[in-house]
Amino acid sequence: MRKINSNVYIGGIDAGKRYHSDFDIVLNLSNEAYEHNGNVIHKQLADGHNEPEDFNEVVEIVKDALTQEKRILVHCQVGASRSVTVLSTALASVNETYFEDELYKCQMNGIHPSQELIKLAKSYLRES
Repeated sequence: MRKINSNVYIGGIDAGKRYHSDFDIVLNLSNEAYEHNGNVIHKQLADGHNEPEDFNEVVEIVKDALTQEKRILVHCQVGASRSVTVLSTALASVNETYFEDELYKCQMNGIHPSQELIKLAKSYLRES
């Protein structure tokens, strides 16, 4: 699990399972649902092709949490593509910055979001 700022964290499914009670909202983008205390929103995204509406929906969930200053964990299976792309998109929208700038802040070594997810992010933000 990686801290992005005081209220925002990113990680893999193990972080969600272990630390979900430490957050106001946990956005689980993985294929796997798990038991929790009611604060986990499970919205499965593929690490590739997704419908724009599905991608936009999860970005809006994160944006709402950010603007309400809620403590949030965004995770997928590994924390390497889906969670990074969704969080970077939401941060770019809320902070009125570029996707690539927020992506840089969210990335760790070896993390490379899929090109299809990056296209959805840039479409959402209306970047080219």
